[in-house]
Amino acid sequence: MKLIHCFEIPQGREDEFLAGWHKLTAVLQEADGYYGTQLFRQTGNVGTFAFINSAEWRDEDAWRRAVTSDAFRAELAPMVDFKGTPGLYEMVYEEVLPKP
Repeated sequence: MKLIHCFEIPQGREDEFLAGWHKLTAVLQEADGYYGTQLFRQTGNVGTFAFINSAEWRDEDAWRRAVTSDAFRAELAPMVDFKGTPGLYEMVYEEVLPKP
């Protein structure tokens, strides 16, 4: 199961967001059913979201247990100014081409 989490970050607060995101990720690394993450930063002035997080989870229950844990909530509290829009997805198609 893939978590896609899009973030709107006030200009000039990117470093603050990144520091908090790394703390949250450290908590998740201990969670059962968490398989890793990627964070993408917007380039140029196209799009709404400054950062998009993609994380792999065993299933929805594992994700819900992790994000409702006391440890996760403690690290999340300083991040309330950063608007996030999460969603859980399953892959329905993948195309991978060889790179030249």
